[in-house]
Amino acid sequence: MIAAAERNSVLLQLGFMRRFDPDFQAAASRNRGGRDRSTHANQSSDARPGAPSSLGTRSEESNGMLAEVNSHDWDAVRWLAQSDPERTYAQVSNFKGATHGVETPHFYDTAL
Repeated sequence: MIAAAERNSVLLQLGFMRRFDPDFQAAASRNRGGRDRSTHANQSSDARPGAPSSLGTRSEESNGMLAEVNSHDWDAVRWLAQSDPERTYAQVSNFKGATHGVETPHFYDTAL
């Protein structure tokens, strides 16, 4: 993305808006409350009804919902913990795709 922006003389900005959400800012303030508050585990829940966006179902143009949506979760975890994770583990599944006509191979709409 950086190279494409430079080649085309355009500005590039990443928009991780959760850092500006009042609830996330309050959580960050509590997390930085003065005493040692190492983050050992984090849970992020995000539910959207209905079909996935068309971008999230076209693997030739996208990395799917995990990249299109969950990148915000990854950023929030790193920001709240003020560190990079040492280890991550994920299980994924497709619960809604078939009922909405999504037939993209390896499409995942749910991650744990």
